[in-house]
Amino acid sequence: MSATSKSITASHIAVGSELTSGQTLNTNSQFMAGYLQKRGVLNNYHLVVPDNKSLIIRALDLCTPESDWIFIYGGLGPTTDDFTRIVVSEWANLSLEFHEPTWKYIKDSLTSRNYPVREFQSQQAYFPKGALIMPNSKGTAHGFCFSWNQKMFFLLPGPPKEILSICENFLFEYIDQHTKNLNQWLTFSWNTLGQGESEIANQVEQELINFPVEVGYRVNQPYVEVKISFFKEDLIKNTPLLETIDSLLEPILAYKQEAPFKDFFLRKLSSIKELEIQDNFTFGLIYEDLKKWGIKLNEMNFIISSQLREIQLRNYFIIEKMDPETVAIKIAIENKILSFELKTTSVISWSKERKVLYIKEKIYLYLIKHL
Repeated sequence: MSATSKSITASHIAVGSELTSGQTLNTNSQFMAGYLQKRGVLNNYHLVVPDNKSLIIRALDLCTPESDWIFIYGGLGPTTDDFTRIVVSEWANLSLEFHEPTWKYIKDSLTSRNYPVREFQSQQAYFPKGALIMPNSKGTAHGFCFSWNQKMFFLLPGPPKEILSICENFLFEYIDQHTKNLNQWLTFSWNTLGQGESEIANQVEQELINFPVEVGYRVNQPYVEVKISFFKEDLIKNTPLLETIDSLLEPILAYKQEAPFKDFFLRKLSSIKELEIQDNFTFGLIYEDLKKWGIKLNEMNFIISSQLREIQLRNYFIIEKMDPETVAIKIAIENKILSFELKTTSVISWSKERKVLYIKEKIYLYLIKHL
């Protein structure tokens, strides 16, 4: 597949021995790639390399020919193992220049927190000649970007909160501005429940003949996600395929694109003052989801129990296993009460854990439709 108008590709290099050793998880590349993907940028490589100069260079050699934008994370700190700016500058044959305003910012930041200022910390104030400095309000390591050989390089610190600061101060706006008129890489997704990956693929693949698209499948239990991707310039040509996939997957479709659950429950539960959960089937998974989505349970009169007993609060979730194939659910939120049953019969061959996930997601989908 090739685009006849402008498109942008990106690659990501995360630097740090703590990443390659498994001590720390690389979430920075995931975060940035997700933002880029939603704006139509096609992500190519995700590489993780240790604090090793030769391997950083090899990563640059691999990513640069295949990418318009190269994002490099980590190694911008004040210590001897923070040499990313030096390696990248030498690789691109760019001299490093001292930036006095950045050094003043670093000194002011350190002294305001009663930290000593040491001369070696000034290495964070050196940037490649002509680089644009991206301010970091959450740390002393400013990011920077520069153009080289018709490619854009973005160097960012390692801590995720500092990357978010740079994004909010500069990078999000830069990306949005430069992707406005892009021949975007579009991805359409369908999340299905109740059928296996191979069975779904068998049906979908038969519809792809004569359509220049990329197809992918992802098992995210209990879901199977189907993804169709192509460049924006092919949207009209591929619209009949999208309509066919809509119709084909409709009987088993849970949702398209992103999961709606977080926003739904935040909207429904953010104003209530009390909540009781009695759950002897999902082993507390509903409780864990509500916490993950940001429901402020600690600010409520909140009760959770795996034992079914007399209800004490006005707003509640009751999930009760009735028999091996039946789960009874009763939910009351702001004077609206829903009672329904869900069957595991259609997925009887699944493992116990997958059945639990299946029922949990079916509860959410039922609530979105009826609550």
